[in-house]
Amino acid sequence: MIETNREIVLNYLKDGNKLTTKEAVEKFEIRDLQGIIRDLRNKKIDIKDNWIKILNSCGRTIRYKEYYLDK
Repeated sequence: MIETNREIVLNYLKDGNKLTTKEAVEKFEIRDLQGIIRDLRNKKIDIKDNWIKILNSCGRTIRYKEYYLDK
């Protein structure tokens, strides 16, 4: 049986991993992680998120979300 993108993301998070949009594209070729997270949250799955801030190669501060499940 082929897993849906929603199942792929949920199983990855259930395994204790954290996931960013960039990682979702690189690992799973999933381009709408925010939409999947929204759908899962609408199904009452308590997905947490953290804002990560870094300096990019141009010296500007950028931020992105990292999604995870509490153990």
